Amino acid sequence: MEDKVTVTSIANAGVLIEYRGRRFLFDAIQTGNPYFSAPPDEVLSDLVNSRGIFADAELLAYSHYHNDHIDFQKNLEYLSHHRPAHIVLPHDPFKRTVAFKLNLNALEIPYEEPNVPLDEMTTVELSDGVSLKCYHSRHDGGDKFNKVFHYTFLFSAGGKNILLASDSPIMDCKLYENLKKEKIDLALFNLLFLNNRKGREIINSLHPAKLVIYHLPLSDHENQMLRKIAVHDAARYKDELPDISVFAESLDRVEV
Repeated sequence: MEDKVTVTSIANAGVLIEYRGRRFLFDAIQTGNPYFSAPPDEVLSDLVNSRGIFADAELLAYSHYHNDHIDFQKNLEYLSHHRPAHIVLPHDPFKRTVAFKLNLNALEIPYEEPNVPLDEMTTVELSDGVSLKCYHSRHDGGDKFNKVFHYTFLFSAGGKNILLASDSPIMDCKLYENLKKEKIDLALFNLLFLNNRKGREIINSLHPAKLVIYHLPLSDHENQMLRKIAVHDAARYKDELPDISVFAESLDRVEV
């Protein structure tokens, strides 16, 4: 019998992946913005203090440096409680992370900063058959975000592949041609893919066994428009897409 891989929502594109009692965090420690939620206070407290289901994570990985994906101060607070075996950070051509990295260096906390060309991929081996493919992909949104250094992640454990698309582009590009070569057991895409015909075509072209729509404001957030659109579209397009779940609240989960 195969071991299950479980993916739990934190908030926005933040998730916890668990496999054989091991824990891996993606875009996890952030404090939101006017459009997207911070994790609930209790969840953020457990996360920052490495408690409960978030204790002793092996990996802390970030897709890009927008503030609805990473909060530098909260990450430093987390690292004062726990040091993962691997920290994967995107390249930073705009020097937004100078102070953060100076703090990491002062604390002698090692991190990996893969800097591969656009549309190329590198693999981080995490140990014992667990690996992470980091695809340098565009950030969705056209020229406004054209220079954002962004990773699309493919996490592999126990023969299962989990795609974490974060803010990947809704367009034909090499990223999806490369991903078509992979068996994808679970794909996590943001709400914009669901509301866009091209986005739905991209999802279907990858043939994931299961689909999660994430990166939504939570139910107590002041801006509910994007959330309502995603919940509506998940019902509207359920017959056109793979088996679909919506991460509508923190601690929602799926397993494969």
